[in-house]
Amino acid sequence: MSGLTAAKEWQALSAHYQQMRPTSIAQLFHDDPARFEKFSLRLDGFCLDYSKNLLTGETVGLLLELARSRGLERLRDEMFSGALVNSTEKRPALHTALRQKNPPPEVQKTLSDMRVFSDAIRSGEWRGCGGKKITDIVNIGIGGSSLGPQLVTEALTAFHLPHLRAHFVSNVEASDLGNTLKTLSPETTVVIVVSKTFTTAETLQNAEQARAWFLERAARSDLDKHFVAISGNVDAARSFGIAANNVFPMWDWVGGRYSVWSAVGLTVMLMAGAEGFRQFLSGAAAMDDHFRSAPLERNMPVLMGLIGLWYRNFCDMPALACIPYHVGLRCLPAWLQQL
Repeated sequence: MSGLTAAKEWQALSAHYQQMRPTSIAQLFHDDPARFEKFSLRLDGFCLDYSKNLLTGETVGLLLELARSRGLERLRDEMFSGALVNSTEKRPALHTALRQKNPPPEVQKTLSDMRVFSDAIRSGEWRGCGGKKITDIVNIGIGGSSLGPQLVTEALTAFHLPHLRAHFVSNVEASDLGNTLKTLSPETTVVIVVSKTFTTAETLQNAEQARAWFLERAARSDLDKHFVAISGNVDAARSFGIAANNVFPMWDWVGGRYSVWSAVGLTVMLMAGAEGFRQFLSGAAAMDDHFRSAPLERNMPVLMGLIGLWYRNFCDMPALACIPYHVGLRCLPAWLQQL
């Protein structure tokens, strides 16, 4: 960090903050009645209002100079091109490829397979071991394999089918899953086990508990009607008892925290439908395009990131409050914290 803090752009921001310290946001609005128009952006129904932050045009200009001096545009382009930007694991971070208008062939195939499965569940064509329609989906995962799908599923509650319910279990403490399964019937429940390696201890413990619950009431030969995996380890999933046709892939180039746009979002598709999931991907792609092409001074993700840098490193404000007002976004703070 010493090289960064010694940079002239960093030093200029430090000096600028000393000038800004006595200033209040109320005073900034008093001095400039058009402040909202100058410090807000709109894109596809989104409005980013950053006028209510302790900054001026000079602040934003200095932050942009810092970003450019550190090669932000080059680093952004490298991420989109598939460069090894994940330095700890020597991997690309290509989650953006999941939501492209024309994604890679393996992504297209997975989306197609997800749609076939989702449509069968939603229409009632897929029947459980008792010949009944599926009414409950239990998503077992941890971290991004749970928080992402839960956040989006709950945010899209208005689009759910009335006869289908989703449940998310990530707590390794047995009562979490136990209390969920207590109200369900094995004949009408599908369990989705989400684990890239299929070796995650917490996820496997819950999956084994769910399998034991199922086998107390149904035959082992019925597992393939009720258990699905999202994993990169097909052999381990099959050893667990999940049919190979019921395993949807995860790829090394998708980080778990960014995986809800992959097959990890299967519960989202089940609840909101394949077309709803497609629109979800399209919204993410629109923001990707904006991030990739908009000039930095009118770029929503860039400005939000730089304002965070300004507050944390210059204004000495180490905490960020994320306060969603809609109950459907109650999981957003937890997902952001993990992200």
